Amino acid sequence: MRAVCAFPGVTSGKGTRPLGPIRTGATALALALGSIVVLSAAGPDTGTLTGWTRYAAAVEMRLAQDIQNGPFLAIDAPARADDRRLMMAGAFVTAAVDTREADGAAINVPNGLVHDWRGDVLIPGARLDEILGRLEHAAPPAPPNEVLASRIVAAGPGWNRVALTLRRQKVISVVYATEHLVTFRRMPPGRAVSSSVATKITELADYGTARERPVAPSDDRGLLWRWNADWRFEETPGGVIAECESITLSRDIPGVIRFMAGPIIRSTARESMTSALDAMRRAFHH
Repeated sequence: MRAVCAFPGVTSGKGTRPLGPIRTGATALALALGSIVVLSAAGPDTGTLTGWTRYAAAVEMRLAQDIQNGPFLAIDAPARADDRRLMMAGAFVTAAVDTREADGAAINVPNGLVHDWRGDVLIPGARLDEILGRLEHAAPPAPPNEVLASRIVAAGPGWNRVALTLRRQKVISVVYATEHLVTFRRMPPGRAVSSSVATKITELADYGTARERPVAPSDDRGLLWRWNADWRFEETPGGVIAECESITLSRDIPGVIRFMAGPIIRSTARESMTSALDAMRRAFHH
């Protein structure tokens, strides 16, 4: 079973203007995000899903090319030598990723936002076989404040299906019931990949109360429509390097609040990726 990788909770945005007083900004943002469903109650339309499919395919193509032509880990690229040194010294290294078409053109996702993040961590003393054995058959290492429950629904050679109950709280709180199809592939010597695709994402209302219920797809807030995650593992003399790339799809943020949402949402995405890497290291560190 995989570790949870960068659950965004709230979606990421493109704004970069500074916030005003944090309390005022957070309150205004919470009200604005909470009202998005009123502005548009429909789920992702055909154009949004087409754009998402193109984006996800571009990510998978890039990852496949990296396996064939290298570097296997993105952090091993020559331009990222400083990041690799930080990681080997114990740091969590995270960054937003801008995936594009083969010709360099941006991938248009109308009425939606794609959030693409990558993170790396060294797990000292870990062995690849131990990590894969536990990920395939045991509960996933995950931040307890984000993953409220997890279980394997089904499993077979090289795959499993995982059910999660997720909560993310920063500005607003959202709880989801999700299911993920996870596959594993060993790639000697000392390498492996794991890919996860969310096959079900349901927002829950009044979680933990007698009124808990699934929100109809047409009525959810659109903060998590799609979610793919890819992990790569490489065994080294010092332990195992784990690299995760997570892409999610959410409803677009109205321009009137995007300048306010951007900084908070980016910090949320980075914290979530760091939490996933930390959970992975804590689970397998010797």
